[in-house]
Amino acid sequence: MIVEILTVVVLLLVPMLLPPPAARIVRLCWRRLMAFVCRGGGTLMIISAAVLAVVLNLAFWSLFRFPNATQIDEFAYLFAAETFVEGRLTNQTHPLHESLTGAREQGFLIHTPTWQSKFPPGNSLFLAAGMLCGDARFGLLLSAGLAFGGLCWMLQAVFPLRWAATGTLLALLNWFLLVYFGNAMFNGYPAMTGGALVFGALFRIVRQPRAWDGILFGTGAVLLALTRPLEGLFTCLPAAAVLFWQTISWRASSEHRQTALRKGLLPAGMVVLAGLAWLGYYHYRITGSAFVMPYQVWINQVGGQKFSELMFSDGVVDAALKRKANSLLDAMLELLKLRWERVWITLLTLLPPTFMFTLLGVFRTRRDRVFWISSGTVVLVCSAIMMEEVIWYPSEYFAPIIGLLMLLITAGCRGLQRLPFRRRKTGATVAVLLPMFLGIGFLEHARQSVAVIGPMPEHVERMAVIERILQEPGRHLVLVRYERRPGYNEDWVYNPPNVDEQTIVWAAELEETANQKLRNYYSGRTAWLFQPQQKPARLTLLRDVVSTSIDVDGQVMKDVSVNTSEPGLITQTKE
Repeated sequence: MIVEILTVVVLLLVPMLLPPPAARIVRLCWRRLMAFVCRGGGTLMIISAAVLAVVLNLAFWSLFRFPNATQIDEFAYLFAAETFVEGRLTNQTHPLHESLTGAREQGFLIHTPTWQSKFPPGNSLFLAAGMLCGDARFGLLLSAGLAFGGLCWMLQAVFPLRWAATGTLLALLNWFLLVYFGNAMFNGYPAMTGGALVFGALFRIVRQPRAWDGILFGTGAVLLALTRPLEGLFTCLPAAAVLFWQTISWRASSEHRQTALRKGLLPAGMVVLAGLAWLGYYHYRITGSAFVMPYQVWINQVGGQKFSELMFSDGVVDAALKRKANSLLDAMLELLKLRWERVWITLLTLLPPTFMFTLLGVFRTRRDRVFWISSGTVVLVCSAIMMEEVIWYPSEYFAPIIGLLMLLITAGCRGLQRLPFRRRKTGATVAVLLPMFLGIGFLEHARQSVAVIGPMPEHVERMAVIERILQEPGRHLVLVRYERRPGYNEDWVYNPPNVDEQTIVWAAELEETANQKLRNYYSGRTAWLFQPQQKPARLTLLRDVVSTSIDVDGQVMKDVSVNTSEPGLITQTKE
């Protein structure tokens, strides 16, 4: 954050100190570069943005770290993707699901009435597409290309080509947006694509309705429903209201209203209805009801907060009521302040101060309906996110409005040209230098990433354990013993849908009866006992009583015991 603030200061000082001839040369070079970029037209620019996003992701993976599942969310998304690849929407409940379930929040899976991930299917569908091509990470590349290509397409509906190219470049140079989303299985690229399609189509329909734009509007809305249902709903509400207004507004001509209805509202509505029908069928196959999401079932199974309890969920209201002499208004204000701080911190992470600075230029632009629709939707979605009860707000929550945020930033960057200083085109120079400074910052982030090159430590440790197990022939059953409830990324019990066909089956150690039932069910497998919370982690082959310690760097340390009896399993009740 300090580096970003210093960048803003330097960005302000350089144009003021730069000699006028040098500033003119800088602006001229930038205009010629943008003219070259726009020479191929809008379609080529969209394709180039998509290809560049894929290339940058591949470059980051090759130089620093390939994405591997290490978090509880990622394994849940991969579970759904593997289910789709096998040609099913869900799985039958396993008879030993209690043992095969992660000790932390059930591994973000539901097990009754069927066995499936709690998350919406959108991200997993992209991962499944990647698996069909050979690797789930191809799905990440596909979603990245669509997200930045869709962003460029949306910006072209509002700005001239050179400013659409500038806005897309600013997004590509956002290190956090490119790397954080591109290195996780639960990335926000699909939701970002959905938001870009909705508003890119809306701005075109308002100007000149076409049936293709109506179809893309509906496609974006369905994609939001499949990825971020709550945030996607509040993202689509203003857009749907504007689209509906185009069909009934008395200010528009009768011909325009009929065209908006025939080529805008009807195609969009048909696509949305088809998408929601499929989503309802998906819910029906998993939960038994088209109107009950897997997430709702998971909430009930783990005893979490229901939506009606969110207002009083974290104790802030109760404490404020007692402290403020039962003043409900003061209590609500304190709760809103706490959650707004969380939202603001996430926005500063997603959009650094360098971007926030450009919003000053918005006040020097013509604030038309595009500005009010975009800013109103951003405020509405942020308000909806504040209603969610979480310790912190991940950036993927804001993915549906990333396109609108980049639209406002691009408008602000364009408005900076109208900020004169002592009759010098200081604002125009700042707007030209901003992408250059962001490029330098991008390279600096890349240089710092060299210090953490390589896979995540959790992945290294897991691969070391698997490698040690596979040294023994045949198939295996690993009982995981926890001394305490595992942390968010400390759970080891993750299994794919076809768990009985796997070489290694991971299971949580429960009470003695459940453990014996588990071993009888997998009687033909070599049994192991793994204790990940010991320092170092201890892996014991029960048959030969050979213990193997795995240190934090994934190095294997063996210690052969002289006791030839099989160690008993400690009776342990799962939390």
